[in-house]
Amino acid sequence: VPAQFGVCTDVVIRAYRQLGIDLQQEVHQDIKANFAIYPAKRMWNQTKPDTNIDHRRVPNLQTFFTRKGKKLN
Repeated sequence: VPAQFGVCTDVVIRAYRQLGIDLQQEVHQDIKANFAIYPAKRMWNQTKPDTNIDHRRVPNLQTFFTRKGKKLN
């Protein structure tokens, strides 16, 4: 997604990239390994991870950060 476009989650993804962390890849790997824990089936009727969108969905990022110990109250 070009820098002048995006959604709220793109800000988070881009910030992590500036720190040298590929959050898109990290989220994808965790969803792939723990698909049942994520809301993909319940919310979007997914049957498998989707590398094109999973990292841009707020509920997925909330699940990821909660699992990794980074949760805001």
